[in-house]
Amino acid sequence: MRASYSLTAIFLWLLVTPLPEGTYARLTLGLQSWVTGSVL
Repeated sequence: MRASYSLTAIFLWLLVTPLPEGTYARLTLGLQSWVTGSVL
């Protein structure tokens, strides 16, 4: 439950925070590897 809450908070923060070009791509890759690492 706690992880879900923090993920929501991070997502909301990303929505309201303007990020430089390329940050979303790196973030997506990092998130993918983190999820894969958590599952495996």
